[in-house]
Amino acid sequence: MGPSGIDLVVALDASTSMLARDVKPSRLERAKLEVTALLDRLRGDRVGLVVFAGESFVQCPLTTDYSATKLFLRAVDPGNMPQQGTAIAAALQEARRVLEGGARGEAGKAVLLVTDGEDNQGEALQAAQELGEAGIHLYAVAVGSEEGEPIPLTDAKGNVTGYKKDRDGRTVLTRTDLSGLRELTARAGGRVLTAGGADLGVAAMVEEVEKLQKGELESRLAVQYDDRYPYVAWPAFALLCAAAALGEGRLRRGRTA
Repeated sequence: MGPSGIDLVVALDASTSMLARDVKPSRLERAKLEVTALLDRLRGDRVGLVVFAGESFVQCPLTTDYSATKLFLRAVDPGNMPQQGTAIAAALQEARRVLEGGARGEAGKAVLLVTDGEDNQGEALQAAQELGEAGIHLYAVAVGSEEGEPIPLTDAKGNVTGYKKDRDGRTVLTRTDLSGLRELTARAGGRVLTAGGADLGVAAMVEEVEKLQKGELESRLAVQYDDRYPYVAWPAFALLCAAAALGEGRLRRGRTA
């Protein structure tokens, strides 16, 4: 039946806005906790991790070693990102390269985008469109609120010492672009995942993975059925012809009697 499970790349936003604390303990830490819980519920699926801010890079290649993935996940820190920003387009392109570079047969492919912001580098819609055309499903989890939240500045001990300000001295507010994420996922056969209470919605990906697995299994069964159908059809056709010939012979004998 071929490989079991799907290939999933988690694209995690590690921009400084993910340090906002409208989600406890912070947007980023909450996202890490929920992705870790997701890994605990997967079985046989390969998972990769792409991290992005102003640039994107592969934090962990596709693997079924979820313990290793968790280690790489824990190491994600906005302070280690070489360039700030929210380059969703670059993250989606990187995720696609990971999936296509490590393709295994007909395994289903998906990207889970976990972010709090809009793509300020542009071209995200085009990148999502390319995912869809490549048969890769895109899901997203919106982290944070649409109302806006200040971005804390912390000292070495993690204590808040102030909030990020723009050049004019005004406090910068980070807002989640939920409608933009809905448009992105619609381009690639997915959806924005949601949940009630304090949860972000990452756990809903378990059900989506199961749907993709079922879809790929049914697709492979259909292909096998199509391939084998002629071997069943030809003998049946030959028997049908023989029956018709026998029937015609009896009819002729009946007319001459």
